[in-house]
Amino acid sequence: VKYFITGAVSTSFMLFGVSLLYGITGTLNFVEIKHILFCLSSFSSSLDSSIVYLTLNLGFLFLLISFFFKLGISPLHFWLPDVYEG
Repeated sequence: VKYFITGAVSTSFMLFGVSLLYGITGTLNFVEIKHILFCLSSFSSSLDSSIVYLTLNLGFLFLLISFFFKLGISPLHFWLPDVYEG
């Protein structure tokens, strides 16, 4: 049960991160996201670009958190012993 719940939470973090990335960039291709970030950095710093950077950072952060859940990396590894116990 614990694995099912943590898996569902991890999936929700991943979906939220992907939706933030897609909502800002319009693509999920990391090469195109890199080009969009490069074009954003050439503009002057304004409130709109800082909100875009914040949203992109949150999107990538949620993706990392979901991968850490799935892989059982250190701060999010609380479910591993119960799964392997049987």
